[in-house]
Amino acid sequence: MRSSSANESDGFNIQFPYLPAGLDDFVEQVVPELQRRGIFRREYEGKTLRENLGLTRPPDPFAQKRELQSKLGGGWLALGETVSEHP
Repeated sequence: MRSSSANESDGFNIQFPYLPAGLDDFVEQVVPELQRRGIFRREYEGKTLRENLGLTRPPDPFAQKRELQSKLGGGWLALGETVSEHP
């Protein structure tokens, strides 16, 4: 196996001839060699899949509603009601 560089592939599609032993063989034999060569991580840096993929956290769709509820002292808004409509 050749070492990869910036001008080559950034990944592989692998199909196993049989499961689960084919996957076991790959994990037990190929992954350690890739780790030894420094081209496959030994640990993940992030705590979540999103962090490990380098994705930002999406906005919380409920944050605005919680903020409005706290302004009302914990009260609930009816569907379509706004703070300005509430006494």
